[in-house]
Amino acid sequence: AGVKKAQSELPDVELLFKYPERADAAVQQRMMDDLVAAGVKAIAVSVVSPATSTDAINKVAASVPVFTFDSDATQTNRIAYFGSSNVELGKMAGDLMKKAMPNGGKCIGFVGLPGADNAKERIQGYNESVKGTGLELIDVRGDDIDQTRARANVDDILVAHPEVNCMVGFYSYNPPRIYEA
Repeated sequence: AGVKKAQSELPDVELLFKYPERADAAVQQRMMDDLVAAGVKAIAVSVVSPATSTDAINKVAASVPVFTFDSDATQTNRIAYFGSSNVELGKMAGDLMKKAMPNGGKCIGFVGLPGADNAKERIQGYNESVKGTGLELIDVRGDDIDQTRARANVDDILVAHPEVNCMVGFYSYNPPRIYEA
């Protein structure tokens, strides 16, 4: 939606939105290399694996300006990061949960890529916020950014873990899947 809106505001610039077939650093690297080969003038990327993508991003950044969003790669030659503090986002989720469940509870988290820095930071912020409140994050389920799997994860928890009375969605599409289930 943002790309479509920006395209209407910038008619002389062609904006492309590419989504990898799977959340994998090698796939992301291939996509960026293909975009550079196709002659793009800049790339904005939500980095799947910042720790292992430094060389790939720096290689691309040697050819075109690279910006990061949502998941940063601070150690690269990217121009800038656009996004929120993921730790603060996690703290905000924790603050909301403390208000909703002042007596604590057994919580399960849901996220696209549990190993991604943005996920780790959101979970860290959540845990910092709820420390000592009785809200226990007993597990985090990943879905590899697959909407069907995201919903199935919630369904599985509802059946297999009746003791769970708190669910936290750490990626934007997780709360709607929780609500649907």
